[in-house]
Amino acid sequence: MGARRLWVTIGVLVLVGLIGLIFAGYWFNWDWTGFNEHIGPRVPQYQPTKALWDWLQLLIIPLVLAVAALLFNRATTRTEQTIALDKQREDLLQAYLDRMSELLLEKKLATSPSEEASNVARVRTITILFQLDARRIGYVFAFLREAGLMSAYSDSSIVSLSQANLNKIDLSQANLSEANLSEANLSEANLSEANLGKANLRQANLFGADLRQANLSEANLSEANLGQANLGNAYLFGADLHIANLIGANLRQADLRQANLNNAYLSGAYFSKANLSEADLRQADLSQANLRQADLSQANLFGANLGKANLSEANLRQANLRQANLRQANLYIANLSGADFRQADFRQADLNNTNLRQADLRQANLRQANLSEADLSEADLSEANLIRTIVTEAQLKKAKSLDLATMPNGSKHR
Repeated sequence: MGARRLWVTIGVLVLVGLIGLIFAGYWFNWDWTGFNEHIGPRVPQYQPTKALWDWLQLLIIPLVLAVAALLFNRATTRTEQTIALDKQREDLLQAYLDRMSELLLEKKLATSPSEEASNVARVRTITILFQLDARRIGYVFAFLREAGLMSAYSDSSIVSLSQANLNKIDLSQANLSEANLSEANLSEANLSEANLGKANLRQANLFGADLRQANLSEANLSEANLGQANLGNAYLFGADLHIANLIGANLRQADLRQANLNNAYLSGAYFSKANLSEADLRQADLSQANLRQADLSQANLFGANLGKANLSEANLRQANLRQANLRQANLYIANLSGADFRQADFRQADLNNTNLRQADLRQANLRQANLSEADLSEADLSEANLIRTIVTEAQLKKAKSLDLATMPNGSKHR
């Protein structure tokens, strides 16, 4: 590094000196430089002043050669560094496997492990994870699983990473399927494109983590902290996220089919175009969440808080939103056909152009809601509160029932 800096300094000084010589030759009319026009002393021969093209011919070829040499040197150095780093990582992995094999054979780590041996194995594993690349980290977890040292179940892992501090670790593209990382600190970690299928991340701290395109199918993320995490395009089919914190998280286009989000904290989360069909969102807090164009068909949102949420163009066909809070929610052009909205709160909600065909709105509170051009065909509005609701008589005539509903003018429908 010092030698390279020295050569760069010398090159700059030579270039500055050359430029200075050119200007001095012009300014002081030094004939010996050959920069100015003159007639030879013995033979009357005229020499014109050097033009720009002459300077380009003089300087451009050496400059191009110098730049090419510098780029080649950089590429060669980078390649050598990459090879050296790869060898270093391979040596580290081999040393780790050798030492762990010693613990397995000499300390009987897999059959009758002592507390001391387990702690040594844990420390070695945590240390090596920060030194390896994603591919070799996958080998570490594969070794631990195959050796019977790690299980997805917290109580049966001999080498446990529970409460391990893995803050900002790079595990992108690593194969961590069925890994036990319960209660681990993975805040701001890079887990993009990682395979965490069936992994145990219960109560793990993943605040601000990068989980883009990660595979988290059937993973246990219950009570985990995923606040402000990036889960864009992540695969979370059947994942357990009950009571998890996803406040402000990005789940754009994430696949959450059949996921368990019961009592999860999802306030302000970004679910645009996410697939939440058949997901369990009972009692979940989705206030001010962005669910635009999300698929919530047949999802269970019983008692969920969707106050001020953006559900425009969302698909809620046959979803269960009984006793849900949809106050001031945006449901513009949403598909709510066949959904269960019994006792739901729609006060001041925007239901403009929504599809409410065959929806169950019994005892729902639609006070001051906007139902302009909404399709109420075969909808059940029995005992619903429609006071000051923006809706036409023609729309209400298409409803299946208005029995005992409080009409927009305050009268009871008989």
